[in-house]
Amino acid sequence: MADSQVILEHAHTITPPASPKLVPERHFDPNGPGASRSGDNTSRIKAILSLPTTEEQIDAFALFRNCFMHEPNSPSYAILLQYMSGKNSLQEAIDHIAEPIEELWRTGDHCAENGAEEDIEGHPWSSAVSTLMDLWYGLMHMAKRTPWMDEAAQNKLIVLLQGFKTRPAPTRSPEQQATVDRINPEYWDESEGMLWEGLPWYGLCAAEVRNDCPDGGSGCQIPEGIAFANLCGYQARLALAEHVFEAWNNELDALCSALDRDIEPHVADALVPSAAVWILIHREKLWEKCVRGLYHKKTPGQFYPSWPGDRWVDKGKQRTLFSRERWAFWKERFGLMASDEKLRVETSQIAGLAVEVMEAIEMGEDGKRHVVKV
Repeated sequence: MADSQVILEHAHTITPPASPKLVPERHFDPNGPGASRSGDNTSRIKAILSLPTTEEQIDAFALFRNCFMHEPNSPSYAILLQYMSGKNSLQEAIDHIAEPIEELWRTGDHCAENGAEEDIEGHPWSSAVSTLMDLWYGLMHMAKRTPWMDEAAQNKLIVLLQGFKTRPAPTRSPEQQATVDRINPEYWDESEGMLWEGLPWYGLCAAEVRNDCPDGGSGCQIPEGIAFANLCGYQARLALAEHVFEAWNNELDALCSALDRDIEPHVADALVPSAAVWILIHREKLWEKCVRGLYHKKTPGQFYPSWPGDRWVDKGKQRTLFSRERWAFWKERFGLMASDEKLRVETSQIAGLAVEVMEAIEMGEDGKRHVVKV
């Protein structure tokens, strides 16, 4: 749709500042979740913000907050960097990363020499599982460094993941299988999926990386908000891609965290852009999800995530995940953010852009507004 393309092109005018300013650190309960990662070192934060590029700032904050990411000397991450810069091809990157992992899998982590140990301390890539998780953490950290507005670059990451998923499964020789069965029979947890179709342990790594979001496992400094928006852009495109994954309602998490509760301005600056990114990328797909509706019955004693917040109140005996009413509520909240003078200009801009896109989607191709009531 031409109008959609124009609106998305406008998104490219929203650029992060070259030198982000220090924003107040959210107070963490020393006994609460995330306390060990909160950090209270103002001088170190200022030093990170003085780094010349956003990518360097994102890297430094991930280390400072002890976020889930690749190992410092990760061989797969070095290949990812070469792949993203165009120094090696898609197939070269897949082969160079996958072959050592497959060799570890075939030999049960060289169990004939090392016994049944899956990991050797200090060498995470001596284990197929650890090496694989290091790859997934590195890929998602790369997503944090890749601007969500750079569709081509983010799609390179998605194509890479698809390439792993469609790679033929490795096989063991009869001798290798006999050795694994004898020395390390419970070597691989098949419930996590087999190489490579099941992308084993990717889901676990994705959940842990998602927990490092601003106002959660990390702080709300501007580069951290940018990193999370980039991650959401990658997740949104991944959810649209074929042969990878269905969405895990990551969009619901991002939208609720930013819009369903009252949050301080610096927290909104870190979270609202990420919520808007889901609108800008998923567009009609998200609208269709809301039109169809998705509800969970409220079961006494059943655990639910902390969202939605106090701003959204469910009516009836079902817990609303997606509905026309939620769509309207989110649009109203974006509208309030767009006019909030306490927020950064960039935050207000992208919130306003989300409202424009939602309005255009409601109009539809027939040009008639689909009435949405709160």
